[in-house]
Order: sequence, then structure tokens, then C-alpha cells
Amino acid sequence: MKHYFRILLWSLLWFLALPAGFAAANAPIMFSREEVVIRRAQPVQQPLMPWQSKDEATALPDITLDAEIRDASTLVSQNGWFNLSSPNDHQAVMLLMRAEEIATLTPSSQYAALDVLMIDKEGIIREIYPRLKLAELSEPIVSRTAMLGLLFLRGGAHETLVIKPGDSVIYRAFRKPPVSLSIPAQGAETKPAASGE
Repeated sequence: MKHYFRILLWSLLWFLALPAGFAAANAPIMFSREEVVIRRAQPVQQPLMPWQSKDEATALPDITLDAEIRDASTLVSQNGWFNLSSPNDHQAVMLLMRAEEIATLTPSSQYAALDVLMIDKEGIIREIYPRLKLAELSEPIVSRTAMLGLLFLRGGAHETLVIKPGDSVIYRAFRKPPVSLSIPAQGAETKPAASGE
């Protein structure tokens, strides 16, 4: 009986001593499929048809994407290969970090051209890398500031859908700061000029 408990104890200690990276590298890639909305920072007018007048111009609506939502660690710890490209412009893959950090795109086995959108914690698109082939990167691409998500679209989709830096990604992981009203800073009011000047 002592021998049995000794083996059980050593097995448990060995399992707990496994490196975290080993477990992550062999973990299955899990994802969910959800709608992600992109809201434009500035209204963009729909192109007019030849028979329309300028009075009939309307703004383009928000963009709704059918997205696979994945943990960003799957980009580097993937066990095997998965495709980040989409069959159409309204499908995407979004990788979310667990906390805001500098995002790094490294060379990988992705040969399809991708539009890569880097998103901050408030959901603002800060950088767009158009028609990027990750398999052809000679060195990693590092974001200028900390990001919370990466959105992968089919190459050229950001032009077709008119997505620009400054637009917002609406999804529960991104949170805008609360609106704050405050009094003006002292000394900001203009003083009347003295008489006789």
C-alpha cells in the first residue's frame, strides 16, 4: 500500500512540474463564433449611382462581421496549422490577448494575403497592415503601442469595406472609458480687457 501511495505522489509531483508551455502547446485550439461590429469614426458616403443626385447620398452603415474569436496565444502555441484567412470580406478571425500588451506578428505558415487590424483596449483600430503574408515576413512586426486584439480579414477587405485607423470594433472585450463631465480648468476663462487700451 505504501508503494502505491509513493507512486501516486511521484506521478502527481511530476505532472505539476511540467512546464506551462508544454501544456499550452498541446492544448486544443478552442474558439467561438460571434458577431463583431465595426463602427466608423467618420461617416463615409456610399458611392452614388449614375441616376442619383447628391441629395440622395447616404452614409455607409456599420460593418457586421462573422468572426472566430480565439485566444491570442494560439498564434504562437498552435499545435498544427489553422487558417486565418476568410472566404469572404464579412468573415474574420479575432485573436484576443488576456491583457493589453505589445502585439507581435511573427512569420508563420499563413500564405494567404491578410489585412491585419491592431485594436487597443477601447476597441479603437490603431494600425492596419494591408495584404500581409505572414509566411513571407522576414522579421516580426511589433505594434507601436499596447494592444488587446488582432483582427484578421481577407486581404483587401479593409479597402472594400472602407475600414480605417480610428474606427471602433464593438465587442464585449473592448471597453470605452465612462463619460466624464468636469468644470473648466481655472484660468481658462477670458478676462475682459482693461479700459483705456
